Amino acid sequence: MSIMQRFKKLSFANALWMLIAALAMVLPQAQVKKAQAQGDCVIDLTGWPLVLTAAYGFTPGQTGSLVWTSTGCSYLELVGPGQQVGFGTLVGADGNATAGPFTYDYPYTKTYSLNGIGDNGQIFASYTFYLTQVPPVCDITGFNASTTTINLGQSVSFSWTSTNCTSLNISDGTNTYAVSAPNGQSGGYTPTTVGTTTYTISDGGGGTSSLSRQISVTDPNVNPGCTFTSFGPDPNYIDAFGNASVTWATSGDACNVSLAATRGAGYSYYNQGEPNFGTKTLSGVQDGDMWILSYGNGQTSTIIMRQNLDCSISGFFANPATFSSAGSAVTLSWSAPWCTTVILSGGEFGSGTDVTANGTNSGSIVAHPTNTTTYHLNAFSNHNQALMHDVTATLSGPTCKLSINRRINYGNAPSVTSNTSFAYYNSGPTSLPGGDFSDQVVPCGDYNLSGFSSQITTSATDSNGNPIVANIKSGASVSFSLNSANTTQSVIVDYQTPAKIEVK
Repeated sequence: MSIMQRFKKLSFANALWMLIAALAMVLPQAQVKKAQAQGDCVIDLTGWPLVLTAAYGFTPGQTGSLVWTSTGCSYLELVGPGQQVGFGTLVGADGNATAGPFTYDYPYTKTYSLNGIGDNGQIFASYTFYLTQVPPVCDITGFNASTTTINLGQSVSFSWTSTNCTSLNISDGTNTYAVSAPNGQSGGYTPTTVGTTTYTISDGGGGTSSLSRQISVTDPNVNPGCTFTSFGPDPNYIDAFGNASVTWATSGDACNVSLAATRGAGYSYYNQGEPNFGTKTLSGVQDGDMWILSYGNGQTSTIIMRQNLDCSISGFFANPATFSSAGSAVTLSWSAPWCTTVILSGGEFGSGTDVTANGTNSGSIVAHPTNTTTYHLNAFSNHNQALMHDVTATLSGPTCKLSINRRINYGNAPSVTSNTSFAYYNSGPTSLPGGDFSDQVVPCGDYNLSGFSSQITTSATDSNGNPIVANIKSGASVSFSLNSANTTQSVIVDYQTPAKIEVK
């Protein structure tokens, strides 16, 4: 009888206690107690449960006995594994029930509870049975083939034995077939290619047990006087210069090897008298071309030639790598196959100059470093970016440090708005960056700075409020010598009327 059927036959008082059991899940405890009758519910667990053969545990197929006594309980419900409170079985104050029979179903614990209601509220008493035996593991113990050598088009049969397996699969690496468990046999397995086909039987339940058998397949139409061994690599990649090579191996007196390279419907190479084994390299190969090896009685093997689209920098060099005077010519050369853009930075190339026009697969450009300089090469394609490469051109002669500070001296007039209005030319072992700078490393030697004609605006104004304009005349110059390695020479440039450049 279900709980709901029993509910209809209960007295009004007992029905009221069942209602209280439902409300106990949502009402505050104080409210529940107001509706309860006198008498505390007490459940005696002395006989709960009877001990099983495996102490306090169970093995598959076993059952357990639950025995209880209780007092003062107006409502008593037995809740089994997987059941919720309120959906169990109504039981008497004293009684017993059978737990089980137990199975391997997860979880490997089975909990039984008594749910009672009395004056002291809702009381639970429970016991959990634990699995004491590990579930069996599928073990494939045998896998045999009716034959290990067949002709192309013939079939092979298999038989197998196993323990504790509920499902098994046989696979040839491409197709998978479900077969009977734990033992069985089946046929009709037909390999589709010449060579060796491996069949594997495995646990269909996800276990690791498996066994394999190899079947050798031959073509009776192939001339027995020729044995094909290899033809590769496959795919065959074209190098950065449009070359592709292939290697083959056959053996026998009747191979009649021929090798062809095809493009579309035509041949770019064909030779009918190739040796039984060898290597051939072709140039001018394009993506999609094919190698075709023919042997025996018209048997063929085909390889597609593919272009390696990965942009890479295979070399970046400075020649000469060491130079003795600033401004010397240094040739920077590189190889960046499959790259569509080449960027050079460092030295006179600044933060980045596009030198793609100078070549990608093989390119070069002449640099004129004024000091030891590291150049950086970046290369890109639509497919990827190559790893950046660096090369350093080293100045072998002595170096000095130079600082230049330009300043204005125009009578008593205020200073000009911006010193950067003044410029100078220089001659010497290297080109100076221009403007003001400090501690610039330059080659030691003789230098000459000369001003040029310019017009500047001072921060002063005339009586009409117009800016005072000063004409700086050309022709002023100063010469100085840097001849002490790793020391600093300071040059102060005064622009006057006429202009004057001084070393101080």
